[in-house]
Amino acid sequence: MSKLNSDRDFFFSQTGFLSGLALRGKLLSVIMIVSSCSMLLASSVFIFYQWYAFRQFLAEELISQAEIIADNTEVSLAFNDPKDAQDVMESLGTRDSIMLACLYSSNGNQFAAWSRDTAMAMCPAYSSESGYSFENKTLLVRRKVTMGDQIIGTIVIQSDLRELNPFVNNSIVVSILMLLIAGAIAFVLSARLQALISGPILYLAGLAEDVSRERDYSKRAAIQGNDEIGQLADGLNNMLARIEKRELQLRKSEKQLRAIIDNTSSLVYLKDLQGNYLMVNQRFADLFNVDVNDIQTWKEQDIFSAEEIKIFKENDLAVIRHEKLMEFEEQVSQAGGVHTYISVKFPLYDENAQPYALCGISTDITDRIEAAGEMRQLRNYLSNIIDSMPSVLVGIDPGGQITQWNKQAEKISGISFYEARGRMLTDIMPGLVNEMDKIKQAVRERRVITDNRMTNKKEEEIRYTDMTIYPLIANGVEGAVILLDDVTERVRIEEMMVQTEKMMSVGGLAAGMAHEINNPLGIMMQSAQNISRRVSPDIAANVKAAEDCGTSVDTIHAYLKKRMILDFIEDIRKAGARAAAIVANMLQFSRRSDSMKQNADITELLDKTLELAASDYDLKKKYDFRHIKIIREYEPDLPKIPMFVTEIEQVILNLLKNAAQAIAESEGNEEPLIVLRVRRERKEQLIRVEIEDNGIGMVENIRKRIFEPFFTTKPVGTGTGLGLSVSFMIITNNHQGKINVESTPGRGSRFIINLPLAADMEEKNE
Repeated sequence: MSKLNSDRDFFFSQTGFLSGLALRGKLLSVIMIVSSCSMLLASSVFIFYQWYAFRQFLAEELISQAEIIADNTEVSLAFNDPKDAQDVMESLGTRDSIMLACLYSSNGNQFAAWSRDTAMAMCPAYSSESGYSFENKTLLVRRKVTMGDQIIGTIVIQSDLRELNPFVNNSIVVSILMLLIAGAIAFVLSARLQALISGPILYLAGLAEDVSRERDYSKRAAIQGNDEIGQLADGLNNMLARIEKRELQLRKSEKQLRAIIDNTSSLVYLKDLQGNYLMVNQRFADLFNVDVNDIQTWKEQDIFSAEEIKIFKENDLAVIRHEKLMEFEEQVSQAGGVHTYISVKFPLYDENAQPYALCGISTDITDRIEAAGEMRQLRNYLSNIIDSMPSVLVGIDPGGQITQWNKQAEKISGISFYEARGRMLTDIMPGLVNEMDKIKQAVRERRVITDNRMTNKKEEEIRYTDMTIYPLIANGVEGAVILLDDVTERVRIEEMMVQTEKMMSVGGLAAGMAHEINNPLGIMMQSAQNISRRVSPDIAANVKAAEDCGTSVDTIHAYLKKRMILDFIEDIRKAGARAAAIVANMLQFSRRSDSMKQNADITELLDKTLELAASDYDLKKKYDFRHIKIIREYEPDLPKIPMFVTEIEQVILNLLKNAAQAIAESEGNEEPLIVLRVRRERKEQLIRVEIEDNGIGMVENIRKRIFEPFFTTKPVGTGTGLGLSVSFMIITNNHQGKINVESTPGRGSRFIINLPLAADMEEKNE
């Protein structure tokens, strides 16, 4: 088809000057043009051939003349007789066309020359080559002069072409006469014979005009034959047959389309660019009580309100302006209230690709909107319930892909519902990889499966989760809903309660043991003191008793001193005193806190608590407080501050034990060290207490949460996560102070306590 169009375009571009002629005139013109061009070409070839052949004839004739002169001048050259050669060349004057003759010796020197016009005699340059050439409208011939096999010279003859012009002119006259005679014959024959082609074509053109005018596609061409005109007639007949068939199919399709349009529940209509209705379907006619076959008699104002018509026109103009399909939501007042329609409108184009009409399809979505609103409200209600749950709720299909993801799941994972939907559960929650068998089991067996106190590690913290799997078994929906509850706080409370019970038991046991230890400890210390007194030489009774035994007290005392028995007795006494102090501290620490604040020296309290902490040794904890170097940096003359002594002692003891544990966990080679600093901040009117260690330190995310209740990095049974949170409460709530921590991983930690002085504290208490 593209080649056919290309050939057609080429034909019309080359024959535009014939477009105004009738078919007969076009055929006659084409034949005459072709004939004239052919004869003109033949005449041109004939004239050229005659011109070329006559030139060759002249050249051959002049070559013969040169050979004759060469034969007659060889003796003159041999005997060096220029006069004889000159006489021979003068014989060339008998031929009018010869202009010049020159004879050269073998060494290229001019030997003799002749010219018809002596004033213009000038021999051409010497050349030893033989041949001829046409130069400057003259013919130049060169011929070697030989004697035997020896070249003794060269003859050059120059002739004009005056004999050529009359011959060419005669040939042109003959060609023109032949061209005129042949053209006349061709015109007469073409005028007669063109009817063989134009007659059938004009018949087919008339048939096509009749079919087009009458729209009767049953007519057929009566021309028969196997030539192109016969093929054209067959093609026209086949085309008419196809058009007739398509016309029938089109009418059938039109009826079917009309039936579809009239029976659809949507409103279908066609408007021109001025907004006038060209066609409406039966649904439109029934709804607005108009006649489908007489739409020109009613006006749009009879059906719709002015505001509705204004909106319709604005939408119609937008479609025509953008020349594309557009969708609008339009409202129409009908019986029973206002109805909402989704209107799809698009332009229709004519054969010039220009919009000439607009088609609209409007579907009533009022019921759908109401149902969608109710569905949206219900969905939002259910979504709010799901998103308000403190638990993580995840819905999955049988393949493990996520279908539901509530707000708590977004909060825990940091991934939104739109990012999680469609992804594999195990990709977003790798911790549930080992639980997939249980999830599949719950779906397969259609029963609820629970898994309590699953452990996972998050930011170096052990967390506990209860998982409940609910299979989806209703309404043909398959999959499961997974409910994940973070029960870490509950587990820690339970563990804390157990630990508290243990501590209460241990506390009571420690108090009882302290009382029980005091009795034998008092006897031991008293006995050690009595032994020291009984061997002292300063007591008269000891001297008399020694003499009664036949010795002296000095001798006994010297023996005991030499055997270091006195040193042993002194060690027993000091150890007993130390043990008594420890027991006293334990009894004081186990008592209930005083209900009243008292002014106390913070440095003395630090030293006292340090002695109590130094007695803490646990092989399981792998630290011994006695092996830790303690550095005290106390500012002198510090004022006393009001405090609950036992509470501050509890805070300091907790910090000291934590420091010792951090040092024990450190893998460095530095000497274990705890630094206690106390100084007065006069500007802020407070006492600043620092407890610094060179232990393992803390990362930032742990440092931020160190004072949270139940937060601990220690395993179960080692810590409850309440020590530092209680310390925070004691300092901030009970003493209106501040406590914070600075830490560098691998370098250690520094806890800083700021306690207000009396005036500041009284002001806050007021």
